[in-house]
Amino acid sequence: MVNSLNDLTLMGRKIDDELAFLLMNGTPLFEILGTISKRHEFLTSSVIKLSEEEMAQEGMGQVPAPYCWINMGSAARHEQTLRTDQDNAMIYGEPYVLDTEPATLDLYFANLARKIVDKLDHCGFALCRGGVMAVNSRWRKSLEQWLLTIEKWSGSFNPEDTRDLTIFLDFRPVGGDHYLADQLWKAVVHNCRQSDVMTHMLADDELKNSNPITVLGRIRTGRRGPGRDQINIKTAGLVHIVNAMRIYALKHDISEASTLGRIQELNRKKVISGEDSKFLKSAFETLTMFRIKTNISKIREDRLPDDSLYPARLDEAQRKHLKEALSSIPRLRKMLARDFTLPWLNFFS
Repeated sequence: MVNSLNDLTLMGRKIDDELAFLLMNGTPLFEILGTISKRHEFLTSSVIKLSEEEMAQEGMGQVPAPYCWINMGSAARHEQTLRTDQDNAMIYGEPYVLDTEPATLDLYFANLARKIVDKLDHCGFALCRGGVMAVNSRWRKSLEQWLLTIEKWSGSFNPEDTRDLTIFLDFRPVGGDHYLADQLWKAVVHNCRQSDVMTHMLADDELKNSNPITVLGRIRTGRRGPGRDQINIKTAGLVHIVNAMRIYALKHDISEASTLGRIQELNRKKVISGEDSKFLKSAFETLTMFRIKTNISKIREDRLPDDSLYPARLDEAQRKHLKEALSSIPRLRKMLARDFTLPWLNFFS
C-alpha cells in the first residue's frame, strides 16, 4: 500500500531492479515494455492520488471539475524503460459549480500540477528541460481550449506548431476522467480528415532529418565534440520509426499509441505490407534493445545514460544487426515521400 512519497520513491527503484532482472532473463521486448510501462503508470496514478489528498489537507479544497492527466512521448507509447524526463499535460472540463471563475479553476489545477510534477521528479522522472509539463499553461488547458489549439495546430504551416503537434500526438490518459482524452483524440482525427495539411507538415518535418546510413553504406557517426565517432540510437534511429508510424496511424485513424501496436494495426489495415511490418518491427526492437543495454551499462559505470554508443567498439555481428536496423530509416523516408509529400506537391502542380 502506498502511503507516502518515500513509498513511491522506493517503488521507482524497485521498477529499475525489475527491468534489469527482465533483461538478464532474456524476456521478449514487448513483455518488458508492457510490464515496465504498467509499473510506471501505477506509480504516476499513485502520485496523482497523493497530490489530490494533499490539496484537500492544505485547505485548497476538493477537485473542482473533472480532469485528465495524460502522459506524452515514450511513456504514452509504452516505450519508457529507464525513467526519463517528464512529458505530460492536463485537460479539465466544466466546473462542478457552474459560476466558478475560469481563473480560479485554472489556479487549482496549476497548483495540483505543480504537486504532481514535483513528486514525479522526486521519484526519478526528471523535469522536462523544454517545459513540456502540465505546470506550463501551454500544456494545461480546458477541453474547450484544447479543441481550439488542436484546430490551430492542424492547419498551421508554422514549424513550431508542427513540433508541438508532434509531441502531443502521442498521448495516453493515466489519471482522472479518460472521457476528456477520448474527446480530444476524436478532435485530432476529425481535423486530420478535414485537411491534409497536418500529415503533410509532419511528414515534411521528418524528411528534413539526415539518414543514419551514409551513401557509402556506413553507419553515420559524429565528427566532432563529445559525440565524435558515436551514434545516438534514439535520435538517429528510433525517433524516425516512431515519427513515421505516428503519421501513418494518424492518417488511417489508428488510436493505438505504441509504435509496435501501430505497426501491427497498419499491417492489419493493409497500409503497410507484411514484409515491411516484419522489417520495421525487427528494426524497432533491435534499436530499443541497443538503447536499453547501452544506457544500463552507463548507469552501472556511474555515467549519464545518453543513448549513444561507439559502433567501432561493437563486434562484427552486433555492428551488422545495428546497421540492418538503421537501414529501415532510408526505407521509411521513401515511403513517407511517396505517400505524403509527393501527393501534396502534385495537388499544387
